[in-house]
Amino acid sequence: MGWQAIAGMEEFIKMLTFKVIVAASVSAALGALFVVAELFTGGAVQGVSASELGYGYGYGYGYIKSAHTEIQFANNTVAPCFSGTPPCFGQVVPAGSIVHDKATLTSSDATLDPTGFVVFGFYDGNAHCSLDRATSHETVTVGGSGGVTTAESSNTAPLAAGDYSYKAVYFPDPAAQARGFRRTPAECESLLAVGVGVDGEGVDTVIHFADHSEVPCFATACVGRVAPAGSVVHDEATVTSSSNDLTPTGTIRFAFYEGELNCSLDRATSHEEVALSGTGGVATAETSNTVPLTPGDYSYRAIYVPDSAAVDHGFRSTPSACEPLEVSAAKSS
Repeated sequence: MGWQAIAGMEEFIKMLTFKVIVAASVSAALGALFVVAELFTGGAVQGVSASELGYGYGYGYGYIKSAHTEIQFANNTVAPCFSGTPPCFGQVVPAGSIVHDKATLTSSDATLDPTGFVVFGFYDGNAHCSLDRATSHETVTVGGSGGVTTAESSNTAPLAAGDYSYKAVYFPDPAAQARGFRRTPAECESLLAVGVGVDGEGVDTVIHFADHSEVPCFATACVGRVAPAGSVVHDEATVTSSSNDLTPTGTIRFAFYEGELNCSLDRATSHEEVALSGTGGVATAETSNTVPLTPGDYSYRAIYVPDSAAVDHGFRSTPSACEPLEVSAAKSS
């Protein structure tokens, strides 16, 4: 066999190897897409074809301008945010609440409706949509017009105290795909159901100056605290168990409200989550110090979130009372 024939055979082998590698890569990618769908829902997604998972169309937002989701009570009012400026850090409801998730899809063109369906994943016991598989899933056809379509999941059963989350993914139907729409995921939505603590624990909070001395109370009953302008403060939470042998573990979620004495704004100005530490049935956590405060109204609220070990011992999510703080202006001489 001449050297030309050998060289030609080498080129043929290289070309054949390249095609095999490409085919294997495409197959692996398709397999990965189906695995992602199964992990998200805990099983195969009803009615989802390979094309709707992205094959042949790519992955992207297409004509979707926004995919907004919010957790609502059974009467369709929005569950309040725990804290943070948009996007909402997390939503909080009382234990026993019945909720559902709502997805709103907005097209960049009001003449093109995002048709198709939304798959809602619901995570029980996890606030970050990070379990391998959702506890349950539901496929809901979207409806609407004028470039905006919506879908809602069914209502839950009454929720026990604890962490939950929702994750929604929009899947366009063939007509929507032809108009340029693509599969679009929404952000994870955290939900905390707050109940009365069990095992006798309570959450006490105290606002401190930066040197850890207590900010003085308004009155003997300490219905609020008052500090001079320019003060730097932080909040401290103490969680006490009814048993010295069971020390509360988990975190405290602190919310800080600026311009509000009663923690009644829909969203706190800022939030911070701090791990508890302690022994002998008592554990504490404290926030970072604020910047020097200007005259005005402020408030803190804290929520105890037990970890899995504490839940096994009977602890439950427990809120503190709101802590009003008034920062007074310096008196002129």
